[in-house]
Amino acid sequence: MSIDLSRSSAAVGIERRFGEVALVATAGAVLYRRTTTVTPADLSATPAATTAAFVAEPELRWQWRPGGAAIGVAASAGLDVVLGAPDLAVARGADVISIGAVRMLQPRFTGAVFADLR
Repeated sequence: MSIDLSRSSAAVGIERRFGEVALVATAGAVLYRRTTTVTPADLSATPAATTAAFVAEPELRWQWRPGGAAIGVAASAGLDVVLGAPDLAVARGADVISIGAVRMLQPRFTGAVFADLR
């Protein structure tokens, strides 16, 4: 069985900087698009569905530009708190069976090299 799940989001936020460190808080909406593409013979794919959810994203960011250079490095750690995340389900006859769910708490870690092009 293959269940494909894509995620799109839009959010607004505020950032408070303390030198190289920033605290960020964002909130917005996330859309999950689910499709079941392959199933065993005794299962039927459930119809494709789009689920909307609320997301809040606290984050801690750090960036460093050695000597004020235009190129630097950045790292961040955050947590996506998703209210209303979807279940993944298949249909067996008239029954719909949940085979998993998207977690409400989703940790996020990133690293980057950036350039200030001003």
